Amino acid sequence: MTRTILSYDKTRLGQDTGYFCGPATTQVILSGHGQIVEEATLARELGTDSDGTDYVGLIANVLSRRLGVKYRAVDIPNDPPSPQQTGDFRAHLRRSLAAGFGVPMNWIVPPGNRPRAILGTQSPSYPAYNIYHYVAALGYDADNDAVWVVDSGFWPREYWITLTQCVTLIAGKGYAYADAAPAGVEVPPKSDQSPVSSKDRHALATIAEGRRRNITPRGIKIALATQLVESNLVMYANPKVPESMAIPHEAVGSDGRSVGTFQQQVVSENGRWWWGDAATCMDPTLSAGLFFDRLAKLDYNNESRSPGSFAQDVQRSAYPARYDERYADAEALYNRLADIEDKGDSVLQTSRSIYRTSNNRTMTGDDASFGADATSHMNWVEQSAIRGELWALLLVKATANGGVGATKWWEVNAGNPNPAVDPWAVEKATNVLNYIQAVNPAALENAIGKAA
Repeated sequence: MTRTILSYDKTRLGQDTGYFCGPATTQVILSGHGQIVEEATLARELGTDSDGTDYVGLIANVLSRRLGVKYRAVDIPNDPPSPQQTGDFRAHLRRSLAAGFGVPMNWIVPPGNRPRAILGTQSPSYPAYNIYHYVAALGYDADNDAVWVVDSGFWPREYWITLTQCVTLIAGKGYAYADAAPAGVEVPPKSDQSPVSSKDRHALATIAEGRRRNITPRGIKIALATQLVESNLVMYANPKVPESMAIPHEAVGSDGRSVGTFQQQVVSENGRWWWGDAATCMDPTLSAGLFFDRLAKLDYNNESRSPGSFAQDVQRSAYPARYDERYADAEALYNRLADIEDKGDSVLQTSRSIYRTSNNRTMTGDDASFGADATSHMNWVEQSAIRGELWALLLVKATANGGVGATKWWEVNAGNPNPAVDPWAVEKATNVLNYIQAVNPAALENAIGKAA
């Protein structure tokens, strides 16, 4: 049986007031990470009043700040929810739980749709009128497609319900999930020799696998053109292939049973795969290998035929002309990335973090330890500042004052010696300072006047 239930503090399941369900839900998620925060404190951070907490996105913001991970709020404005919305919730829930982070949900519970507990647990005692309520999803049972709910407002506080009913209760409101890598999965550190985007990383995997197999540059460019046409080098999952939704991905598609950047079909007939299983087809290197296995059987270096025609021989697309249309883009992509690899040069780029300490076009120190992952670096600095760490407060204040981190990194990369200040960076850092002023003013006072 495939079942996950995150840890949390079971001594703090009830909410302190009739309208603190938002703070209580936030509290129980934080407790699983060793953060015990009083509901009243969280209520101030969430802006909760006697009318409750306005929006699940407010909980997402607090969890993002306190846990140092990006929570994303998702609305389901329509009732009933669509199959796509149900599939997205399942994928988001599993991704968040796999990373070790609970999912706050905003429910509307009408009399005719009270939560019905399953798997031997007891149904909660909801009254016979509409209830607007926050609860936490802290577990998932894949065999029964069930969600483990921690409910601060109604006994018995903890129960399993079907995922399908759970989404109908969210309908009209929303939920938030942690957009993070699975816990225990070691993410290779990026260096300033790696291009920054996920698309470039997928392309580099294709180039490297092609070279390992002694595929010529023309063959590698054919593969890249195929990826550009099929997915624009975006890693796709597909709800029709349920196992794909639990594999790290960047988008969700619905074309047949296609997944990955090559959109390879996960279909088995007579014990043989059309392409491969989901894990293989969504692995950048292995999926490229599947493509090259077939391309290598063709005379793909024959210049009497267009390169796109060989891509069509492999892919069997309903739109064969598109591969030649993207071949020039594939050549440009190959030339840019292959030049980096061939020369062994570092990619000349500044950190994209607004809290960087230098505009040098190679990253060093803490910036380099996060590579080009600006979001992780910014979250780390902001969380440290909120905790009152002086070095981080100084960085945030420097950016708010238009310092180094506030300058436009793209102008630096273009070689501009006097890059302009990015208003967004100043605003973001200022908002962080305003938040710290509300929750930890003594720490902020200590940093006044000390920013460079």
